[in-house]
Amino acid sequence: MEVRNGIFQGDALSPTLFVLSVAPISYALDKRVRPVRSASDWQAGYGFEMGHHFYMDDLKLYARNSEDLDRQVQIVSEVSEAIGLQLNLSKCTKLHYAPHDRTAEATTVAGSLEVLK
Repeated sequence: MEVRNGIFQGDALSPTLFVLSVAPISYALDKRVRPVRSASDWQAGYGFEMGHHFYMDDLKLYARNSEDLDRQVQIVSEVSEAIGLQLNLSKCTKLHYAPHDRTAEATTVAGSLEVLK
């Protein structure tokens, strides 16, 4: 399909169309990745599961370990390529946080994942 016309960047329809266009990424993550479960409060009814959060063009992935996170990034890469979306690797970061020893380490996604080149 050839696109000849579009909508203006400031148009109220623009964010809605963008969110609809990236919905396949969220769908694929929901179907192919097990969410992280909170460690406590399931019996009291306060437990929760979390796999990813999307807000407009920002995506946060949550995983228990580096391998699971790499798998999620692989899925995002595959679906993004399929829908014609190019990721800006200079804005992608991978953060490891260990709450028990209160440490955090951030690295760039570009340096750790060859698949996104």
